[in-house]
Amino acid sequence: PIQKMSWRSLLLIIFCFSTKAHSQNYRANIWADSVMSTMSLDEKLGQLFIVRSFSNQNEQQIQDVSVLIQNYHIGGVCFFKGTAGSLFNLIQKYQSLSKIPILVSMDAEWGLGMRITDAFSFPKQMSLGALKENRLIYELGKEMAIQMKLFGIHMNYAPVLDINNNLNNPVINERSFGSNRQRVLLKSYALMQGLQDYGVLACLKHFPGHGDTDLDSHKDLPVLNFSKNRLDSLELYPFEGILNAQPAAIMTAHLKVPILDSTENIPASLSQEILNGTLRNRFNYQGLLITDALEMKGVTKNFSAGDIAVKALIAGNDLLLLSENIPAA
Repeated sequence: PIQKMSWRSLLLIIFCFSTKAHSQNYRANIWADSVMSTMSLDEKLGQLFIVRSFSNQNEQQIQDVSVLIQNYHIGGVCFFKGTAGSLFNLIQKYQSLSKIPILVSMDAEWGLGMRITDAFSFPKQMSLGALKENRLIYELGKEMAIQMKLFGIHMNYAPVLDINNNLNNPVINERSFGSNRQRVLLKSYALMQGLQDYGVLACLKHFPGHGDTDLDSHKDLPVLNFSKNRLDSLELYPFEGILNAQPAAIMTAHLKVPILDSTENIPASLSQEILNGTLRNRFNYQGLLITDALEMKGVTKNFSAGDIAVKALIAGNDLLLLSENIPAA
């Protein structure tokens, strides 16, 4: 069932990152409750969705996103390729169209330059994995956050906690801090803290671990056919170790893990047993859960857009990222 607390938690985060009152918890609670009391069910449902936007001044695409915000009360926008000027202008435009502040996000693992053609790119995580001084990675996260806040971006889908232990992996490799689980944990912690200490929400990914696969979940459903002992000692190790530091969000991956949930065709992103059983109950994680993109073949090859959204929400996700068909969802 849909829980009121999920919506309320989202509103609290939106408030804190849309004002200068980061420490004023009482004021945030009052605001969230006052907004919740005025929202229809459709408005609450719309807040669960994050849609794609390119900041390249494609007028049809801008119109499409504007319609979703106005007609479906969409709560979040994730920005992709474009220029700095267009990005800034579009964020202001979309915010002006919504009566509830929009949660603005970006998949910017190595900074704004990953998506914005005239912005700065930091070294990728594999390069940072070679550094001995983790304080430098913290400072990088801090600078990344400062740059993102200048544009009004609230969340970065980073850092990557996947362990780079499969040479045939087509999608992780240089995005990982390395093949050593302790190094991945410590350097992910440093980047996460740098982002969050300077006002940008971090989103750890890709739970429960996309490192040891030879398939790309954008194109198919990878299977982690490992024992519980193996998962605990490797894939899950960085996630479990970092949770006491209160990461704002975790991204749930389209990965089949039979030892944790044997249900046919159900990836971790749609699994109650994995999200509630492992993350919520075993690891006692209380932050936001965000799906990986719901347009990826790891989920769309087996389910329709509407079914995917429902299954993802029932499984325990708080935010639904890049659904293929918003009206159906």
